[in-house]
Amino acid sequence: MPKFPTLITVPPTVIPEMDGVLRDIASLLGTDAPFQVRAVGATNSPGQLASYSGSAGGPIAVALQVTNQRYSDLGAFFQLRVWMATTPAGAPGGVQTFAVPGAGTVMRTITANQDYEVLSSGLGRYSVAITAAAGTRYLNVSLAGHVTTFALTWA
Repeated sequence: MPKFPTLITVPPTVIPEMDGVLRDIASLLGTDAPFQVRAVGATNSPGQLASYSGSAGGPIAVALQVTNQRYSDLGAFFQLRVWMATTPAGAPGGVQTFAVPGAGTVMRTITANQDYEVLSSGLGRYSVAITAAAGTRYLNVSLAGHVTTFALTWA
């Protein structure tokens, strides 16, 4: 009778990252793993949230790109959760209107014009125009539990 190797089951190992979140070691292997979402065409100031601005009542075109840990763009489909809030990384809220995405697809509407699950394009992109009255709101994007917040200001 042939002998088969004995299988050994090893529990997943977790490593604390700099942000305090525990991640499975498999997600840390290599730097090409999806890491964050960056704002394309946004204003970036040191120590500040990436931001977009527009005229009150007009659309602000938001373009997002999934990147790896080296901040290189990743070309694949990614599931994202996208929501608007009145505070950075806050609960869904605010009064605004989301247009049909220019890149990517809405998979599930959680709360219309506030909270969505979306699928990026095959290039790792999601873009949408958002319209609101004067004021600042925050677009929050979750990728594998990592939340990135962008400020949108209508003046």
